[in-house]
Amino acid sequence: MLLISQVLCAQSITGLQTYITDSGDTVSTTANQRSNPFPPPSPQACASSNNHATPYNQNNGQRGIMFDITALNNITINCFEVNMATGTTPVAIYYKVGTHVGFQTNAAAWTLIGTVNTTGAGNNLPTAVNLPVNVFVAAACTVAFYITRTTAGGPIVNYTNGTAVGFVYSANADLQVRDGTGKDYPFAASFQPRRFNGTIFYTPTAGPGGGTVTGPTQVCAGASVQYVFSGAGWTSYNWTVPAGSTITSGQGTQTITVTAGSTPGNVCCTPSGACGPGAAVCLAVTLAPQPTATQSQVNVTCFGGSN
Repeated sequence: MLLISQVLCAQSITGLQTYITDSGDTVSTTANQRSNPFPPPSPQACASSNNHATPYNQNNGQRGIMFDITALNNITINCFEVNMATGTTPVAIYYKVGTHVGFQTNAAAWTLIGTVNTTGAGNNLPTAVNLPVNVFVAAACTVAFYITRTTAGGPIVNYTNGTAVGFVYSANADLQVRDGTGKDYPFAASFQPRRFNGTIFYTPTAGPGGGTVTGPTQVCAGASVQYVFSGAGWTSYNWTVPAGSTITSGQGTQTITVTAGSTPGNVCCTPSGACGPGAAVCLAVTLAPQPTATQSQVNVTCFGGSN
């Protein structure tokens, strides 16, 4: 009786090795493609200054695979090549900050980067997944990726049986690639440990370096004003404003529009990157003085109009 959670070499027929993969599908590969630790050059999947290829030595496969990348220096993951059998299928890429462990079946924890029709080059040959990834990973941080075909039928995403989930099996001076989890789609059955076969295209990147909030520091109650966060390497922004003030647009982005209330306080932005939130950056905001009754007209100009 065949166990579908294991890869079994079934037979050799006219130079072909036939395998039963984690999915139960049958895949054939020529003997000279069984192992390819140094895959041949291929058209670069995307504009990138650096790349790192894991061994292309499949002995198993499924519709997709989840795996973790730990950055040793600040990098931006630009795109991927994978080890895929011949055929054409839509391929999706998801990511999440932190490890995939514990989130293998939790679709809500993942962000879909996109889906693209992809034609497999064949077993142990690089197949470009033409999706821009553009995920920043700060040094010492881990980001998980889930690369999967989205159809019931189609070419297998090839991978290799691993040592233990989280084990570093491939690395260079900038990143480490860890044993992961073979996956049935979508976020279904798991097979562990499994090793991603592919090439990671990336660019060394300046990391998040704090930031500043700029905008008016003295406002009239009821005025509509804008505040801007400036800082490199962040991907999302959470704003807070003084009591009574209201963010009317822009929450989550670098620029917000605020309707000022009647209470002074701080306008703060907490930026987040690949390792989660950074420190809050604040700007103190006061109210413009209200005019006092005198024998002559007194004009006070502030953001939002004149009193």
